[in-house]
Amino acid sequence: MDTKKKIILYSLGLVLIGIASYQYAIKRTLDTIEEYKSLEASLANTQNVSIALPRLKKQKNALDSILLLKNQPQELYQSQLLAFIQKESESNTALNLTSFLEPHIVSFDDNKLTEYSYIFKLEGDYKSLEKLFYNLSQNYPEQAASIDFRIEKEYYNSKENLTATIILTRKRIATGL
Repeated sequence: MDTKKKIILYSLGLVLIGIASYQYAIKRTLDTIEEYKSLEASLANTQNVSIALPRLKKQKNALDSILLLKNQPQELYQSQLLAFIQKESESNTALNLTSFLEPHIVSFDDNKLTEYSYIFKLEGDYKSLEKLFYNLSQNYPEQAASIDFRIEKEYYNSKENLTATIILTRKRIATGL
């Protein structure tokens, strides 16, 4: 064989080896890199979901409690509210429930919408009262309307007490319209 044919054969063999190596090694490497990138993107989405999941669960619980609270009879709601406040004041000895007034009821649009305002007074230190108001706003969302702090002096024993008047409002739509 002459040199020209050997060069052509070697070149052809080299091209065939290049094609074979592309089929087996390089192509698989490129496919693996693409799969790695897609798995990395999927992992990022999964991490975003795991971050958002607790927030969504908390939001779902809050919305469920709103629906449950809005459709309760007024007496049941009032007793649950009183039990919640009593439980909080028992767990925190610095709090003392001094009064729980009858709810103030206002009706709108020919009794289609009724608003109940629950007014109660507590005595205690500022941190305890603030914590109670925070817990109320968490457990009774969109209903904690107002808190009024006052220092009341008892003249017969020269003692000052911090009292908080808390107002919770609850709107209820009449059913069966």
